[in-house]
Amino acid sequence: MKCFRNIIGQCARYSIILLFSLAFLCVVVTQVDALSIPSDTNTCTQDGTTLTNWTIANISTDQSTLQVQCQSNNPQLETILVKSPEALKSFEKGDRVNLGYSETDGVKELKNLSVVTLTVKPEWRIGALFGTAIVLFGATRFILQKRWDNLINGADNRYSNSKFQMALWSSVVVIIYIAFTFLRSQNGGGEFVGGINIPQNLLLLSGLSILTFTGARIITQNQINTNQIIKTTAENPEPSDLVSDDRGRLDLGDFQMVSVTLLAVGVYLVQAFNFMEKIELHQSVMLPDVDPMILAIFGLGQGGYIGKKAVVGDAGGGRSVLKLTTPPMQEDDVLELQKALNTQGASLTPNSVFGEETEKAVKAFQLANNLTVDGIVGPETRKKLGLS
Repeated sequence: MKCFRNIIGQCARYSIILLFSLAFLCVVVTQVDALSIPSDTNTCTQDGTTLTNWTIANISTDQSTLQVQCQSNNPQLETILVKSPEALKSFEKGDRVNLGYSETDGVKELKNLSVVTLTVKPEWRIGALFGTAIVLFGATRFILQKRWDNLINGADNRYSNSKFQMALWSSVVVIIYIAFTFLRSQNGGGEFVGGINIPQNLLLLSGLSILTFTGARIITQNQINTNQIIKTTAENPEPSDLVSDDRGRLDLGDFQMVSVTLLAVGVYLVQAFNFMEKIELHQSVMLPDVDPMILAIFGLGQGGYIGKKAVVGDAGGGRSVLKLTTPPMQEDDVLELQKALNTQGASLTPNSVFGEETEKAVKAFQLANNLTVDGIVGPETRKKLGLS
């Protein structure tokens, strides 16, 4: 019974988020008539030789004729002669159009053609984007529940930079797609659900985001498996994890990627917001593309991050395995090791260089503590020495 009550309690708690999200979306839907769009956007009319809000039913293969239909009150097709195929270059079946024609001896000839364009007020563009974000957040929170924290957390319980940038960018693209679909279909009709394509640069940037996440995971896991680095587990994730290594030091590679990601997201949101001001009722449309400069900067930032991850001893802030090498290792970790060995009875000169004397001191410590005597400072030796 207690278990059953716990389940009910969990469902009730997370359902509140989803219900508030749906309520907000309902407000947007019911108030959509305030979008500064003519009240007759779904009503087609004919005024002499001018057709307003008609739908393209067919375009001949040679683009010499155009058939349009007033679906709301006149299912009959009107056939229009087209003398210049270039006039139909950007149109296809299903587009909502306004056109003018001349008529001679019962033959209608196209004079002008334009797509129906809807104007959306700024507050309703903000409402659509914000409402979609709330619904997406609520639905994701409801589905993941206790696993919510794992969305951008790494295996070491720190916020993962690669997960964060992928989750943020993917969320922004999905939010813009859904919000734009909502505005198109709500004001153009159900036939305008879908038909939204992704431009090349946006596709490339999204692919880079996923590639960075995958590459970072592979590199880090490989370095852990081969004992090249040691990943420690944090007690609690903190926002500073995104720009620092495991020891809390500012990491230039992480900082650069976070900054570039936020820049790309901010610029693209502004582009999308302006793009949604004029909604053209083409059957197929393209989302706004990413500026080439932003794509280039984003690519460099992601490349720099992956390059940093590939450097042994700096994979996501992990601690490097210390051992005798040629030339000898020389870094701050060695200095910490030498000081720790001196507290255990060694008599090393702390100089940050992992030389033969340091290796001998490591082996002596390992022998005294029943560890594998190999002179390599890995996870177990670090733990015994009290090194983080």
